[in-house]
Amino acid sequence: MTTRSRTLLFLQYRSSYTRSHLSRAPTLVGDSTERAGLIQHAADMDDRPGGDGSTVIEMSVLPPQWVDTMENIDEDMDRLRQSIKRLDELHQKQLLPGLDEGLRFERDIERLQAEITSQFRQCQQRIKHIGGNVRSPGTHGLPSNEEDRLGRNVQVALATRLQELSSMFRRKQSSFLQSSKGRRARRDCYSRGAFTKEQLVLVEDTEAVVAQRDREIREITRSISELAEIFQDLQTMVIDQGTLLDRIDYNIEQVNASTRGAVEELTKVGGMQRGMLSIAYRPSLLTVDAGRTSI
Repeated sequence: MTTRSRTLLFLQYRSSYTRSHLSRAPTLVGDSTERAGLIQHAADMDDRPGGDGSTVIEMSVLPPQWVDTMENIDEDMDRLRQSIKRLDELHQKQLLPGLDEGLRFERDIERLQAEITSQFRQCQQRIKHIGGNVRSPGTHGLPSNEEDRLGRNVQVALATRLQELSSMFRRKQSSFLQSSKGRRARRDCYSRGAFTKEQLVLVEDTEAVVAQRDREIREITRSISELAEIFQDLQTMVIDQGTLLDRIDYNIEQVNASTRGAVEELTKVGGMQRGMLSIAYRPSLLTVDAGRTSI
């Protein structure tokens, strides 16, 4: 059964609702006259004949644009998993004994390989598009607000998931490539013995099949190379997020060091104040003692 994680979408909706909820109070105070006019206008529209009382949705409550992109990427990844599963089944069928039977699946395998590679590139471009919708970092290299931080976290999470899918697909392609090469090596080993006339005819008939298999192996190698480029690009996104986290840790350490220095300074100031109070208290004692002596 196929499942889909909706945690990131839930966090985004919660963040969007909190932001819009907090921004409503100043608007009610500052633009009360204008809002009252809009409400009255809406009531008048409802009172008109044919008024359906439709509710107007505030644009500030709507989620960012990259939420739709994230949902499309989730759907693309689901299709990718199904395509990879189907391709693995075709690989297993083609590796069964019998060259003639294997030829039936070659076109389907080539079509699926090209389709899967195209889907990987499409997901990669959409993940980059999420990064383009997030505003640039501030002066300290940190996102400008909560929404931007959430967008960057979503981008890295999707890139990591796509990276895992890419690794799985590359492993399956490499395994099929090794199995095909091993099968060809065994066939060459068997062909070293003496052939009858019928066997020679069979070998000649299978030369076209062998050439087709060689072409298929080259296609698999090419698709693995393309996936390696996609994998490297996704890895760069994850590394960039790690650099951002390191920068956050550095800022936290600096704040911690500054806080410790402030505590030390406050301790020194407290000691100085106690010393000054004791000095100011001594002359008053001397004055009291002198008064008692004179009496």
